[in-house]
Amino acid sequence: MLTWNLLTAVQDIKSTQPKYNYNKGNFSKINIRLQSLNWDDRWMGKTVNEMWTDFTQILKEQVDLHVPLKTEGRKRPTKLSKQTQKMIRERSKTWQKYWKNSSGRNFAEYKRIRNEVNRSIRREEHLERKRILKGFKGNPKRFYGFMRHRQSGKDNIIAPKKESGELTETDQQTADLLSTYFQQVYAIKDTTSIPQFSAGKTLT
Repeated sequence: MLTWNLLTAVQDIKSTQPKYNYNKGNFSKINIRLQSLNWDDRWMGKTVNEMWTDFTQILKEQVDLHVPLKTEGRKRPTKLSKQTQKMIRERSKTWQKYWKNSSGRNFAEYKRIRNEVNRSIRREEHLERKRILKGFKGNPKRFYGFMRHRQSGKDNIIAPKKESGELTETDQQTADLLSTYFQQVYAIKDTTSIPQFSAGKTLT
């Protein structure tokens, strides 16, 4: 007999990870702080993992000090020209007309205006992208901000949960938890009873 749990709803868990506004970060002060440290003396006798943990901790402290957090706000819609907005209103009117009287003539008129609206919107979006791209020259912050805005994937990653029900707080805790999990999933094969074959002999 097969049994399973059917998940019919998923709780929307908001990410607790802070989102930094790197466009307004003071990277000069971060560089000055990193250059002022004597890394040779600081990392003398430490392992690679210890050096990496120390570096990420220092960098995080500097980011917290010199990079502000993002404020949640509504996205501004793309501003269309008055001519395109007028065409959109006309498209709505022709659709209402076709909905009330579903004749071939009314549908053809609606389709004509709909296609004109789509072409006009695509044309204006293309011109807007060209205007934005021209502003990237000599301004890498603006470029990376634009690319992050265009990404479809959103940050919704939280820390994994331990058996106690608490979330992991450090990279080391996360790595240890994942290591324990995969050790339970994958079995260790017994390699002591593997038969030995001599060269030139075939198995019958």
